[in-house]
Amino acid sequence: MLPSLRPLSGARSSAGVAVARRWRWLIGSGVVAVLVVVFVAVGLRAAHAAVEVPAAPGSTMVHRVVVRPGMHLRRIGDLLKAQGVIRSSLVFDLWSIYEGEGRRLQAGTYSLGPGMSVQQVLQMIDHGRVATVRLVIPEGWDAAQIAAAVAQSGLGSSTAFLAAADDPAMIATMGLDLPAGAVRYEAEGYLFPATYTFKVGETPAAIAQTMLRAFVTNAWSPTIQSQVQAEGLSMLQAVTLASIVQREVTSASQMQVVAGVYLHRLQIGMALDADPTVLYGLGLTALSGSLDDAQLASDSPYNTYAHTGLPPGPICSPGVQALEAVADPTPTQALYFLSTPSGQLILANTYAEQQANQKKYLGD
Repeated sequence: MLPSLRPLSGARSSAGVAVARRWRWLIGSGVVAVLVVVFVAVGLRAAHAAVEVPAAPGSTMVHRVVVRPGMHLRRIGDLLKAQGVIRSSLVFDLWSIYEGEGRRLQAGTYSLGPGMSVQQVLQMIDHGRVATVRLVIPEGWDAAQIAAAVAQSGLGSSTAFLAAADDPAMIATMGLDLPAGAVRYEAEGYLFPATYTFKVGETPAAIAQTMLRAFVTNAWSPTIQSQVQAEGLSMLQAVTLASIVQREVTSASQMQVVAGVYLHRLQIGMALDADPTVLYGLGLTALSGSLDDAQLASDSPYNTYAHTGLPPGPICSPGVQALEAVADPTPTQALYFLSTPSGQLILANTYAEQQANQKKYLGD
């Protein structure tokens, strides 16, 4: 007798049900997976929109945002939102974590605004693209003028800058000569005139150090050093004379001639009679007209009418051309010079010739 087929039929039926269930599960899982993909795609698209669209598209407003050392990511996001740079601190936090930049955000002062996207803001802070200030120091400015420019640029008070620049230890460390006598500023003449870019929040000491180092790098070259030594001048003497030349004339060729005249006077022990030194001693940078008798008789170590030789220190920051003029002056027997209104330089060997030239060219 053959065995019954019902159990087999029942087993086959159970297997079919299991297969059907598996298929339903797979289909259901596939639908869920598709939905998940769709939702993720939509979420990512929304997230991209949130980080790519600025809080205020087209805005040119800029805020100074200070990210302090050790500041937590969430605190940075809250700060940016509070200052109106971004819409959502949560989006900033999540996106910085997603990008892996949350731990690389750098401290500093940044120029950020609502016209920037979250992505742009994040990249700025991540790469440390801090706000900067452009500081222009012209040739012929003295230390007080430079300090005023530093303060006007928002880089610190003029008093703090001068105090930092006048640190004898820092000046000596740079290899610069310190004045032996009483001077107004020991760093005078060594604060190199140039165009600088400083980070917002830079310390006055760092700014002064940069300017002093720029003098050593750009002005005090080995060639100038050897030529100055051949003239029998020290660094301090050369810079002092160059500062006077800088205040007298502007063209390189005229600087060489004026340097030659002053060196001739120094060689024969004649007073320099340099108006710019008298003005410096009086605390002035310019004068309309000529110096009067009282000014010429002022009791100041910078008065080169009253004292022979060089003043105790520089009267401004000379440029490279003025230093080169002192290092390589034009040989001359002239002891006097004047500049005409047209900019011509007129020389004279005697005081009588100088007086005649003044009457002829200046109407004195």
